[in-house]
Amino acid sequence: MGLLDSIFGKPKKGAIELTEENFNELVWDAKLPVIIDFYADWCQPCQVMISLINRLAKEYEGKVLICKANVDYNPKLSQHFEVKSVPTLLFIENNAVAERVSGLTPYPVLIEKTESLISASVEKIEENIE
Repeated sequence: MGLLDSIFGKPKKGAIELTEENFNELVWDAKLPVIIDFYADWCQPCQVMISLINRLAKEYEGKVLICKANVDYNPKLSQHFEVKSVPTLLFIENNAVAERVSGLTPYPVLIEKTESLISASVEKIEENIE
């Protein structure tokens, strides 16, 4: 731990890089709701979206797992989720896609959809407890 880390705390990270190899462990075994950003390095809107996704990951750390998957390096994941264009976001709750959004999405909409995903997840947990 560096001097700045000891003063300001551990720096928060952005979205986790998702691959075909770590997918099951990260997504299906996740205890939190999951958001996956399917992107490509050559896609300009994707580059904007990645900065928004990284910001979202920092703000919602511990509440939702936010991942990114490069479609060029993970074609099986893209095929499995029928990703036809990039950027595409998948909002996953209880191992099922709850919502899909394609194209560049404004940050306030990302926050709204993330909050909705978290709320739905909390409601399901409360139902199971009762």
